[in-house]
Amino acid sequence: TLSIIVMTLYKVKPKYKHLVQKKSLCGPTCILMVLFRQGKWIDQEKLAFELGIIIHEKNKHIYNQPFKTIKTPSDKIGIKLTAFKNKKITNSLRKYQIFPKVHLISQINNVSEFLKENINRNIDIIANFWEKPLKNRDIGHYAIISEYDDTKKIVTILDPDFESTTHWKCHIDQLTESMSSKWTGTERGFLLIK
Repeated sequence: TLSIIVMTLYKVKPKYKHLVQKKSLCGPTCILMVLFRQGKWIDQEKLAFELGIIIHEKNKHIYNQPFKTIKTPSDKIGIKLTAFKNKKITNSLRKYQIFPKVHLISQINNVSEFLKENINRNIDIIANFWEKPLKNRDIGHYAIISEYDDTKKIVTILDPDFESTTHWKCHIDQLTESMSSKWTGTERGFLLIK
């Protein structure tokens, strides 16, 4: 009989160059890692400003761009996943040949199949999640999915956070839970980049 070996580790190829975010700029930094993989480079703050990132008032002195600010800690810092549906943002990204597509977690029937299919199609996957169930921090975050082990249901995350290890792993169920609206009332999910 002919036996078939099925590969269950799904990797994005070629690998990403790890970049470190400035405070609150995790979303733009993930997009920069995608651009860099495509041989393009732009300034992190420039991209963040074009995307309309909101920062905490107390941190404005660390940036060169005049970002919008808020005074209280909030899940409004950074950029919401659904903002990537905004025409102004999609037009800003289009000039870099970036075409984002938002997938809220409730819109995905089978997260495992979703990851496998998009990694196999070499589509960049940026995860947006609340860190409480993963790292016990009350903060929203963006990171890149760099691998998915379908057998063990383990996701490898490429994290731009300056306070994190470069790569870390979690079970797909933990990642899915971290995208639930139960944490802040805001549902999270995935941003696909074509």
